Parts: sequence; C-alpha cells; structure tokens
Amino acid sequence: MTHLPILIVAILAIPLALSSSYYIVEKVALFYNRWYVPVVVAPFVLAVLGLRSAPHTALAGMAAGALAVLAWRKWIFPLLGTNDGVFPCMVVNGLVMLVVHRLWTRSKEGKEPDDGASKPM
Repeated sequence: MTHLPILIVAILAIPLALSSSYYIVEKVALFYNRWYVPVVVAPFVLAVLGLRSAPHTALAGMAAGALAVLAWRKWIFPLLGTNDGVFPCMVVNGLVMLVVHRLWTRSKEGKEPDDGASKPM
C-alpha cells in the first residue's frame, strides 16, 4: 500500500519528463555544463593529484568557480558570443584553490610550534 503513491508519481513524471515542452534532459545537461563542471571538477582533480588541503580551500575554489560562471554569463558572453565558459571557469577554480592552499600553508609555517611545555602552571 505504501508503494502506490510512488508508482502514481512515477507514472505521472515519465510523460512530463519526456514531453517536448519541458525536456528535462536538456536542462540537466545545461546544469552539468554550466555549474557542475566548473565548480566540482577542479577540486576533484586536485584531490586525485594529491593536493591535501583544508575544507575552506575547496570551498573558496568552488565559490570562485561559481562566481566565474556568473561573470562569464554577465560580461564575457556578450563580448565573445560564446556560451562555452566551462574550461576557463574550471581553471579559475583550480587557480584559486592553489593560491589559497599556498597562502594558508605559508601562514601556518611562520608560526612556531606550541607544544605546551613553555606554559606556566
């Protein structure tokens, strides 16, 4: 009895997804090209290549990738007339991640290690 609502929703969703007025596959492909690749692929590739970094580094890169996508659509698309900003936005994401990672590790290197031995009791 609990599977009946799921079956009804699925039966109603299939014609909606395949109708020509609302073609969902095109929208998913557009989302994948416009947002997923520039935001997620660069952190994934850098992690596979062995970049060990803090979570804030990945988040900074992802935010930069998303902002690069928005900037591409707002300013560069009208100038160049090309809608394919996937690779440049992904490069921006990766470069921001590398810069934040490098700056973060340098700021940590400058500090002396605190082992707690010099603290008064």
